Amino acid sequence: MRISFWAGVVLFAFFSAASSITYAQNPCAHHPAQPGWRVFVDKRDGFCFEYPGDYKRAPTRPFASGPCGAKQGCLLNLVKNLPPSIPPSDQDEYKNASIGLSALGIPFRLNLLSRSAPMGYEGIPPAPVRVGEMMFYYYGPGGGGVTYPDQFFFEANGRAFGIDFAGPYINDKQPAEATKQIEKKLLGSFRRF
Repeated sequence: MRISFWAGVVLFAFFSAASSITYAQNPCAHHPAQPGWRVFVDKRDGFCFEYPGDYKRAPTRPFASGPCGAKQGCLLNLVKNLPPSIPPSDQDEYKNASIGLSALGIPFRLNLLSRSAPMGYEGIPPAPVRVGEMMFYYYGPGGGGVTYPDQFFFEANGRAFGIDFAGPYINDKQPAEATKQIEKKLLGSFRRF
């Protein structure tokens, strides 16, 4: 009788602690450090980051095979709101600006990440890039005349995740300089808990 009581107390304490994350444990729980930005928190895998407020959450496409469809384990699909100052003639260039976060469904191994390599980099692992305290692995543009998102991969709980920064593509096959500035800030805000 005594053993089952204490076993119940221990199990209750374990599951209560495991399923709840306090604000003190979550370094992104409070207001974003960057004005006008929002916070994304993944409680399951224990990471968070800030993203620009002019990107809005869009639904993942259930059967899509594109960058952020549910088929790819999409966790967050963000699309850029068009600023009113963009003339109609340039709007097509801006409509394809997006940020997608995906759980890749594979263990984190560099040789497995090469499956996502752009044309011309097949079989070559992504390049390591340190941003703050975090190590990411990067693929940029590949060969051919098509556009490529900037892809950053990271590990959480032994699993592989990817963040794609797509567009706008202004006379180039890689994202514009404004997107590259967003990449630095977003990846710099990345925290584990």
